[in-house]
Amino acid sequence: MGIRNQSVARMVVLAFSGALAWAQSGGVAGVVKDQQGRPVAGAQVSLLRRPAGPADTVPYHASADALANGGFSFSGVPAGRYQLCAQKGNSDLLNPCTWASGPMVNVGSAAITQDIVMESGHRLKLRLDDSRGVFAANRESASLGRVYVSLLSESGGFIPLAPGASDARGKDYEYLIPFGKPVKLRVGRDKYDLEDDKGVRADRERGQNVDINVARGQAHPGVTVRVGGLK
Repeated sequence: MGIRNQSVARMVVLAFSGALAWAQSGGVAGVVKDQQGRPVAGAQVSLLRRPAGPADTVPYHASADALANGGFSFSGVPAGRYQLCAQKGNSDLLNPCTWASGPMVNVGSAAITQDIVMESGHRLKLRLDDSRGVFAANRESASLGRVYVSLLSESGGFIPLAPGASDARGKDYEYLIPFGKPVKLRVGRDKYDLEDDKGVRADRERGQNVDINVARGQAHPGVTVRVGGLK
């Protein structure tokens, strides 16, 4: 068989494999629970396709809200490898896909049962303190949102943080982090110097970096980063 014919044959096989994956479908069902085994009603469950190889390029995403008993189900799911995630707003329960890989399932023609366990976390609080009025003095009182605030997980994951409440003297940030896992909080800004609550100036290139590891049952006092002045 010539090179051209071999290429065509490979394309036909890949197309046939993709069509077969869509022709085969199954279901995924389970219960969202907390660490004590209690159902998490109203949790938003996501089913995300994760490619099993370079030829697996079929995208798929579905979501459902957990029932009062924590139950969820998906039907007509194309065959393939999937990740299950869950999040619950206004709670202290962590999305298992944010700080870990989350449960994985291989969907075929048979129904699959896979529960999701959501662990409790700790609300880390950050205060960006501009009590010296540095932003206002430089006519940038509205530019607090351009400060770069993020979390780095142990696995290297990068999580940008959105600002919360603000006032004339600064801005507050809050994010749910896991117990017993090292996390690095990073605060940086191109134009201004930053310092910690003891007045120690942060590295001008790397910004303020704080290593955090909260043991279960303990509380973190929070982090304060002060705006020191112009670089």
